[in-house]
Amino acid sequence: MPSNVAVMAATSVPQDIQCEVLERNGVAVVLFGTAHVSERSMRDAERLVNTLRPASVALELCASRQHILHYDLSQAVIRNHPEQSLARAMQAGGGSGMLTHLMEQLYGSLVETLGLEIIPGAEFAAANQAARHVGSLVSLIDRPINTTLKRLWHSLTFMEKIRFVWSLLTDDLSDITPEMIERLKETDVLTGLLEELAGELPNVWRTLVAERDLYLTHQLRLLADATSIRNIGQERGAIPAQLLHQFPMSLQQLIRAPFHQNILECNGQRLVVAIVGLGHVKGIKELWNQELDVNDVIEISHVPPTSALTYVRRAALIAAVPLATWMVYRRVKTGHFPGFSHISMPSLFKLT
Repeated sequence: MPSNVAVMAATSVPQDIQCEVLERNGVAVVLFGTAHVSERSMRDAERLVNTLRPASVALELCASRQHILHYDLSQAVIRNHPEQSLARAMQAGGGSGMLTHLMEQLYGSLVETLGLEIIPGAEFAAANQAARHVGSLVSLIDRPINTTLKRLWHSLTFMEKIRFVWSLLTDDLSDITPEMIERLKETDVLTGLLEELAGELPNVWRTLVAERDLYLTHQLRLLADATSIRNIGQERGAIPAQLLHQFPMSLQQLIRAPFHQNILECNGQRLVVAIVGLGHVKGIKELWNQELDVNDVIEISHVPPTSALTYVRRAALIAAVPLATWMVYRRVKTGHFPGFSHISMPSLFKLT
């Protein structure tokens, strides 16, 4: 049976914003799933934070992506990073560098195709601005992107790497519309896409979705626990050292911080709003009340060592990139641009 704080959170959410309400140690976590290139997601994320005025706002970002928080949304201008060649990206980061480059190009092409003036991930910037306005503290809860991409690259077989890169190179974005992006936020459509990905490229699904579901759940539960301790400290005027030292330094600072008057006025001190890609909502819900093994979290937080055979395969893949690029160019010039598989990678990346 939901507690009073969970009921209060559920009834306070605007009726036209679809959220899930989770609970842990007397703290309600309002889980909001977004599409990362959706203008509506951006508006809803901002409105949700302004309405609930939670103690904390958790964002599916890591430290290396926190520059997204500082985008100027008032001008709604897409700000691209300086162009970097594929060869230079691979030289700097190997296979994971290539994936980063291709995914950035994919997002850029998607935004250009749709004619959007929305920055991928703009909902995080909007939520951050709203949090600063109402006095909520912001926590970044995603696994470092470099770790995710390196683990992804390491998990793929040689042929899976070829297939995955080919899919990124050849996916046709011309048929995607803003309406389709919003429709992808429907649970049944998204479930079908993720099941297809799990069947066609299981290692990609495991690394991009399942592992991050676990990581996000662990971080979000830590934040809920820290918020609960924070309330105890505010009520008693002190926090026992043994409780405080159970948390990483960033959360210790959060626990010590007093609540802003805006938060206290609307009883938001026991609320956390979590904004994540919609593709993670189902996994977080399923894991929320399960007993998690911290060793599993530690394992997915590291990159496995690279074997000698991997270096040989990497060299072969680097040699194959110019040929693949030339083949894509020829297909574009001749009007033939089929996807390599039935999976629409752009559709999935927007939601994870």
